[in-house]
Amino acid sequence: MYLIRLSDKIAKVMMIIAAVWAFSLAFLILADALSRSFLDYPLNGTKDIVENSIVVIIFFQAGYAIRSRSMLQSDILVSQVSPKVKKNPFNYRIFTRYVFFLCHDYWKLGPRFPSFC
Repeated sequence: MYLIRLSDKIAKVMMIIAAVWAFSLAFLILADALSRSFLDYPLNGTKDIVENSIVVIIFFQAGYAIRSRSMLQSDILVSQVSPKVKKNPFNYRIFTRYVFFLCHDYWKLGPRFPSFC
């Protein structure tokens, strides 16, 4: 029981750190946008800091989301499908192949199309 409480507290602390980090990123992006607009001088490294911070924030908040069972679920398409179709694993293989060939063709064609893979 002690380890579960400790795990919950660590997850909450990490979630708070991630929230503060995300809030501070908003000010960094604002400062970069304002310096680009008014001073014609962007803040160097803002893009790299934001890219890497988003990954860290996701991992910091994942523990709390799992422990509190508050994962985001998007089931717009899944709710429209009948239960019989959901239970058939063959349908998942068809979808997986579809996504694979989409990504494969995208990489073969190059950067002429918008990135989604």
